[in-house]
Amino acid sequence: MDPEENTVRCLALPIVDEQILVPNAVVAEVFAAHTVSPASGGPDWLLGSLTWRDRVLPLICMEAALGGARLEAGARSKIVVINALSASEPLENFAVLLQGIPHQVLATDHTVTLESPINGARPFVALDLQVEGERAFIPDLDAVEKALLEVAEHWTGTSPEFGEENDAG
Repeated sequence: MDPEENTVRCLALPIVDEQILVPNAVVAEVFAAHTVSPASGGPDWLLGSLTWRDRVLPLICMEAALGGARLEAGARSKIVVINALSASEPLENFAVLLQGIPHQVLATDHTVTLESPINGARPFVALDLQVEGERAFIPDLDAVEKALLEVAEHWTGTSPEFGEENDAG
């Protein structure tokens, strides 16, 4: 069997105490944090929105989504833009706040091992892993996208019908 058949090129995205492991294909861009517009309400994990390539993207804090502390974007923070699997309006991409610089990982049977779920099932987590000996997880991108669409009025500034200005508040 060809060793390349069981290899997936991934990015390890650092957050507090662990890493998010995603295939390279879902990452659109990584850049230094810039102006973030705070969310008007919504869940604690929704930090707000930012403009990227003339589009408004929601910015999430995975630490808060996993039950940890809510972190804010700072001058040294990095942001990763993820391509949404559904790629439907208004959510073609979304952004995740990082706590360091992502690095490449060749995911193989030798570098990635499955773990029992940490603290049981976690929201937005498909699988808990050890990647090169460090704690990591594969995100449940479908669940993240669904949750973002459910709270879209908090980051798009529009009503759930996506297009009518939200006059409430």
